[in-house]
Amino acid sequence: MKAALKVLMLEANPSDTLNIQQLLTKDTLACDFFVAKDKGSFIKGLDGFNPGIILSAHSTARFNSSDALQIAREKLPGIPFILVTGTVSEEFATNIIKQGADDYLLKDQMARLPAVIKAALLQRRALKELSDYKYALDQSAIVAITDQKGIIIYANQNFCKISKYSRDELIGQDHRILKSGYHPASYIRDLWRTIANGKTWQGDFCNRAKDGSTYWVATHIIPFLNEHGKPYQYLSIRHDISKRKKAEARLMQSELRLNEAQAVAHIANWEIDLAGNVHTWSDEIYRILGIQKSEVKPSTELFLSFLHTDDAADARKMLKLIFTHFTSSKTDFRFKTIDGKKRFGHIEWRFALDTSGKANRLFGILQDITERKEAEESVKLLEQKIQAQKALEQKKIARAVLQGQEKERNFIGRELHDNVNQILAGSKMYLGTASKKNKELYELVKYPVELIDMAIDEIRRLCQRLVMPQKSIRLNEMVQEMLYQLQENAQIQTSLIYTIPDEEIPDDLKLNIYRIIQELLNNAAKYAEAQHLQISMTQKAGFIVITVTDDGKGFNTKLQRKGIGISNMIYRVECFHGKISIKSSAGKGCKTSIKIPG
Repeated sequence: MKAALKVLMLEANPSDTLNIQQLLTKDTLACDFFVAKDKGSFIKGLDGFNPGIILSAHSTARFNSSDALQIAREKLPGIPFILVTGTVSEEFATNIIKQGADDYLLKDQMARLPAVIKAALLQRRALKELSDYKYALDQSAIVAITDQKGIIIYANQNFCKISKYSRDELIGQDHRILKSGYHPASYIRDLWRTIANGKTWQGDFCNRAKDGSTYWVATHIIPFLNEHGKPYQYLSIRHDISKRKKAEARLMQSELRLNEAQAVAHIANWEIDLAGNVHTWSDEIYRILGIQKSEVKPSTELFLSFLHTDDAADARKMLKLIFTHFTSSKTDFRFKTIDGKKRFGHIEWRFALDTSGKANRLFGILQDITERKEAEESVKLLEQKIQAQKALEQKKIARAVLQGQEKERNFIGRELHDNVNQILAGSKMYLGTASKKNKELYELVKYPVELIDMAIDEIRRLCQRLVMPQKSIRLNEMVQEMLYQLQENAQIQTSLIYTIPDEEIPDDLKLNIYRIIQELLNNAAKYAEAQHLQISMTQKAGFIVITVTDDGKGFNTKLQRKGIGISNMIYRVECFHGKISIKSSAGKGCKTSIKIPG
């Protein structure tokens, strides 16, 4: 069972308190309430009630909303704070939002309170997730942000720690403050050329700390692009690889000092005497392949017999090239042990030449790299899962936003229909009554009455577009009704093929599809100048497939359009993990294809 939302109310008016409680309860919000009337009870509520949201009047006895907000932010900085007041100036509303309030609401708009509360809770939850991501990144990496010119505008604690500069010393500087002189100018030019073109750069960097010591970092630089696709900031994520680099340097020095045998220490080594075709394997090769040294005779054919069947043909071609050109090289490969286990290997080889320059010996190393390959694959899969989870959460938020928009549309539509139209109808009745016995007055108000009738009809049509059922949606009938209206109002001949079983599709998806088609038909009516329009809505292999085709004047899909209709459609399709394709050209009509899981 979902836990009740704990609401801390700062309100001295019992009538307003009761109205708010009844409104939230009526909106099916499960709530527990704590009502504070002054500073002391408000602090008590913060300390003991542990609220999930705070609703504050503008002022109570010797205590106002600004003071309440300051105390709330000191004690519970992550809890939404909403100002609910009878009247407030725009200046005060702006200031209290700047001070940290999440929203404000006038009491004559109280019907919006449930939606405002839900939006504030959702926003706080999203901000918490973003804060968690930033915290995780700051804890695990060296992070810096620079402006377009490379000037440092943010440095986390890990950056300060490894560079031995304070944050104040780094902010306002560019990365030349860390220049070690190790990298050539071409390396830096390549970096800047890459990120200036909006692409991510990655590589290793040797930097110099404030005390003169050097350290190595594996670096990813990600450009942040503006609306024109140009970088305006760069995010740098680094990891300290100094130990790894030192180890690599020590190994390199050892390799320079050691002979052939020492170069392959702790890794299997092999060699072939080319003159006598004599093969020699170290004991490690037998262990890697899972065979007994006493039971086999080492040879090229024996080794090739353990290769994966998909790699064997390529290996034979490579061998032919090796012995034709006597080239030294290295490669990774797949193989099977004697008991059938699939493994990964790495092999390197070189030729030794005699005094005349003729190859007389081939030697090399062999390494089992299965664990490394599996670790790389695991990291890759983990990264894919993380990205997929992030995308899924973003789409969940987007779908929640769409649902909130539909509720807001329904609310506006009902308000127009039930309130504004009633006002217009009353005005019409009043004018009719007043002019009934006065012919001169009747003629005077005749045209205003006609205008009122037109306004009432226009509001009805607007309400029909805004107000949609939230449950038991009959998508087929709703689409057909839109086509009837299009045919009547725009003189476009329409047809519909609909084979989707309504009972298998959730209502939120039906409503989303309806809004997409509504946008397409509105565009066709306004811009297409079409004679015919066809819609096909079918279900195939777990997908809802929608095709809307017209024979209108078409448009160039590569040109940037001023409206947001197409962007809204793409947004709605992607929120439900779908894809959309729009094909059109001047004079050849338009075809929109949509595919959504369902």
